Amino acid sequence: MRGVMIKLAADSNVGLIRHNNEDNYILSTDLSFSEWHSFQKSPYVSPLVKTSKYGALLVVADGMGGANAGEVASAIAVETIQQQFTPDILRETVYDDQSALEFMKAVVSQADLNIVQRSKVDPSALGMGTTIVMAWILGDKAYICWSGDSRCYVFNEINGLVQLSKDHSYVQQLVDRGELEKELMHNHPLSNIITRCLGDPDHGARPEARIYQLHDGDIIMLCSDGLNGICKDRQICDTMAQYSETLATCMGKLIEAALSGGGYDNVTVALAHVHLI
Repeated sequence: MRGVMIKLAADSNVGLIRHNNEDNYILSTDLSFSEWHSFQKSPYVSPLVKTSKYGALLVVADGMGGANAGEVASAIAVETIQQQFTPDILRETVYDDQSALEFMKAVVSQADLNIVQRSKVDPSALGMGTTIVMAWILGDKAYICWSGDSRCYVFNEINGLVQLSKDHSYVQQLVDRGELEKELMHNHPLSNIITRCLGDPDHGARPEARIYQLHDGDIIMLCSDGLNGICKDRQICDTMAQYSETLATCMGKLIEAALSGGGYDNVTVALAHVHLI
């Protein structure tokens, strides 16, 4: 297994239309020390560091619900994940690829349960929910877990932009059934309908997870649909290709592109630049 040096960056913007930001994120460059950087300290850019035996973590949540409930749901989600990704718990949990994936799915399911329980005791939070996407960089692999339509991509100079997650959405189901061309997903009038999330009292989060083998120079990107719902993949790819050498600039240009495209949703971007050693 090769060693990994990473640099992380993240920021979130309320957009040009909405009055509150229901997105949330947390990052840790080193899970061995439980050092976290969060939405409250935006923007964030880390130095280039070598990952530890417990790796690094990026999480983005896109809340939804009336009043301020969406931001409550996304906050509960990231707080639950932070509470579960501690050195003490990881010491007893991580053994192999399958164990890592199952652990991530269990953590997302716990976050889902916490949101549902909060909704039951807090009338103002009734109906709240959130999507979630997380990337755990552990050794020379990225373990990806998600529920909903917040996305994980990887960008590199050879393959360009590749989506690693698969939306839990109505339009994705249409594509899977052969009833819609993938290129038409972006502008479909029902593209905002999701089929899985955290906080639905009638259906569990049902997260999915996968492994991605990292390559030198990869940039892993997590985002809420305030980015990919406004900017098509081609525009995201072109932006990352132009500014990939400077992570903070790349992050800022991606958010700027979403705002220039209308900024009608909150937009959050979290990036990890990977260097194999």
